[in-house]
Amino acid sequence: MVRYLDPRRQLIVANVSYGWDLPYEADLVVVRPSGHAIEIELKVSRADIRADANKGHGHCGRRFQELWFAVPALLGDYCLEHIRDGAGLFVVGDGGGHGVAIRRRAKPRPYVKSLTAAEELSLLRLGMIRLWTLKHHRSRVKVL
Repeated sequence: MVRYLDPRRQLIVANVSYGWDLPYEADLVVVRPSGHAIEIELKVSRADIRADANKGHGHCGRRFQELWFAVPALLGDYCLEHIRDGAGLFVVGDGGGHGVAIRRRAKPRPYVKSLTAAEELSLLRLGMIRLWTLKHHRSRVKVL
């Protein structure tokens, strides 16, 4: 998904909750060149999709203009029946650029404005914290 979304053109940060006041964790937050943020939920199984549908938060982050789901090709049809109305669907391993196809486009939330410079900076900071934490953990792992 990250290669498809192209991190050279868009800010992409994984596992966002802490520091951005979300009542849940967003798997991927993408800030488009327009300054609008979208949320992408990554799902890998039917059980994962069902569990997400039963969560009470509804992926209603006030900063996200669109909600998307990304699933393996085998789950594409199943996911269409079980994700929220208005959510878009990326299918991975189903043709298209970098093996990603858009099965359904997300409906933009018209009330969501583009991020402020302070919100973008906050998201960048969270991404850097994650990067340095991963680098720290990787440097402590002994290779045999």
